[in-house]
This record gives sequence, C-alpha cells and structure tokens, in this order.
Amino acid sequence: MADQEMRAVIRNYFLNGSTIAKCKEEMDKLYGGRSPSASSIKWWFQKFKLGRTDLSDRLKPGAAQQIDIPSLGHSVLKAIKGDRKTSLRELSGQFKVGYSTIHKVVKDHLGLKKLTTVAVPHNLSDANKEERVKCSTEMLINILSLSMPQREKSHGFKSGLRGGHMISSPSSVAKQSPIIL
Repeated sequence: MADQEMRAVIRNYFLNGSTIAKCKEEMDKLYGGRSPSASSIKWWFQKFKLGRTDLSDRLKPGAAQQIDIPSLGHSVLKAIKGDRKTSLRELSGQFKVGYSTIHKVVKDHLGLKKLTTVAVPHNLSDANKEERVKCSTEMLINILSLSMPQREKSHGFKSGLRGGHMISSPSSVAKQSPIIL
C-alpha cells in the first residue's frame, strides 16, 4: 500500500479518537509486516494534532526539481536582454535554480556565452560581422586622420620596442595594407 494510503488510515484512526497503540494494533492485523512502525504512527498523530491535513510528502531542501527548460530559457533571455550585465549567479538567485542549471540554459539552450561583460551569440550572423567591420574601419580611419602627437596622446600609439617586439605606428600599418571600403 502506498504511503499516502497508510497516512489516510492513520488519520482516520486519529479523527475517530483512537490511541497510537490501538492504531498500531489494528494496522498490524490489517496489513501485517507492511504496516508502519509505532514511531511513524506517533509522528503522524502529532502532525495531525498540530493541524496538518495534507498526506503528501513535502519537498525537502536540496531535492531535485522538475524544470521546464524552454520556459526558463525564455525568462532568462528576457532577463538578460533587460540587463546585459546580469551575472549567472544573479540569474540563479532570481529564478531560484542552481548556478549550473542557469549556465546550461544560457550556454546550451540559448547558445550564448559571456564575452567581457555582455552575453553574445557564439556564431555571429552576417549582419553582426558587417557591423563589426564597419565600426573597426571607422575607428581606424579616425585614428589615422590624427597627427602622430595627437594619436600618441589620445590612443597611446607609439613606435618602438615593447616586450621585445617591434610596434609600428598605425600610419606604417596603413601603408602596408590598404583599407578597402
């Protein structure tokens, strides 16, 4: 017999005013070796005395939970779009699931990974690649339009040795490789 059915029988004895010993004796007659122990019957009598009415097991801390990954993924994506700098730990606390669960949802289900402080897609779309090339080209043109002293002051470019390697100025790089617009 299932636990909940045994508890229902115990509750019935409790509601009829039986004692723990009388309940144990009757249940041993009815169910033999499958009846609950006297300490279990006593525990349930105490719980019923305190007002407990449900017979199901309560969730224990640390017990595995059933999680609907698609709906969690949708909620996590919405939270990330709301604040791009949200950490996985913050998301874990917000959605009351483990850090590793959030990590799997973000990485595997949503296909995102953290680059610096912003979650971005693993594979860039053609539009993303074109935007990056456009921004880089504009930045390089802005840097090259400055005179050498301005460049050194605002962007830290200098010619010379750094860490044993020759560092050339952006103007010498521009002469070697033309920019195609």
